[in-house]
Amino acid sequence: SDYVHLQDFKISPNERFLAYCVDTKGSDTYSGQVIDLESKSKRVLFEGSNTMGVEWAQDSATLFYTKQDEKQRASQVWKHNLHSSASVLVYEERDEEFFLSVTQTRNKRFIVINSNSKNTS
Repeated sequence: SDYVHLQDFKISPNERFLAYCVDTKGSDTYSGQVIDLESKSKRVLFEGSNTMGVEWAQDSATLFYTKQDEKQRASQVWKHNLHSSASVLVYEERDEEFFLSVTQTRNKRFIVINSNSKNTS
C-alpha cells in the first residue's frame, strides 16, 4: 500500500529514539513504533492498538501513550518501558464525554494527562 499517515511523533530527550504513531492501511488504526536512531532498528511496541499520542519521560526509556477505545476516543494513558518491554495502564477516562492527551510541562520535569471535552470549556 502507498498510504501512510503519521498521527504523532517525538524524539526522546537523549535524541536516540524516535516514537511515532502510523496508519499504513487507511483504517484509522495506528501502530505505535519506536526507532533506535543509532542502530536504525525498529521496535513495534503496540501494533494496531489505536495509539494516538506519545510523550517521552526524561529518562528516554519511558514512553507514555494514549490508546483509543472502540468509539475512537482516547480513553487510556499507558506507560511503556523500553528496557523491560512492559506496558502499564496509568489512567483510564470512563466518562465518554471526555478524551485524553498526554504532554510534558514546559520545563520538561513532569508528564501531564489532560482530560478534555468537546462539550465543555
